[in-house]
Amino acid sequence: MTEGKPFEERVSEVMIQIMGERLAKAERRLPARDYVSELAYAYYPNLTQWRRRLTVASTLLTVASIAEHLVSLPARGLASTAAVATGTALLVVVFLEVVLGAGSARQREYHERGQFGREFSFEVSIPELRHLMAPLGAGLVAFIVGFSAIHLILSERDPSNYSRQLDALTSIYFSLVTFTSGIGDISPASKGAIVLVSIQILLSWLVLAVILAVTISWVLEHQRSRVEKRSIEDEIQMQAFEQLLKEAKSGVYADTKQLRKEAERRVRAQEQESTRRP
Repeated sequence: MTEGKPFEERVSEVMIQIMGERLAKAERRLPARDYVSELAYAYYPNLTQWRRRLTVASTLLTVASIAEHLVSLPARGLASTAAVATGTALLVVVFLEVVLGAGSARQREYHERGQFGREFSFEVSIPELRHLMAPLGAGLVAFIVGFSAIHLILSERDPSNYSRQLDALTSIYFSLVTFTSGIGDISPASKGAIVLVSIQILLSWLVLAVILAVTISWVLEHQRSRVEKRSIEDEIQMQAFEQLLKEAKSGVYADTKQLRKEAERRVRAQEQESTRRP
């Protein structure tokens, strides 16, 4: 019931009600956003293409390295060496792709509510974590399996190269131990094996540093992109709401005198109607 309220309070309530009605009408009347043009630019697209190619190559070479563990193939050791090189290259490419900010920038021009505007957005080339883990995993597996095949071939040629003779299982174990800690119950015994293990340890440090740097950089960049995207969406919504207020002549764009006159007229009409009631 509003009859017992002061006149000014009732006028204020009706003014708010009128502004709400104007906003609803303006929202139904205004057309939707119409995009008229779109421009896109890719940053470091070659890195993205190489990442995809090296991911496939690392996977295939990993399979070939596993085959070298089981059977004697022509040019044995070539696939495992290529797997190590390809896996390392893949991790470096992913590192450059994330750190340099590869992706695609987009600019869209639109026509909305009688005005032209522009939207800017940027999408990274690796938008989700699972898309990052796939090449990192492929490169890491190729690196470890490739080295294990090389250790196995070297052990089969001369069992004295290591403290014990390696087979398919123990070579993978030795490669994993060398990658993680470098120290285990199996050790190199010849100069060639010592050089090979030293190379693997040095490359393992590089691989671990790259994986850590890539993961941290991707997480930070992903968070920053989400914040920027949210701020852009908020700005677009604020612009749309401001335009809606202009069209509806409400809020700060309202004609206060005219709005008050209409509200007073409605309040007086309500009073007259209430007095005529029996």
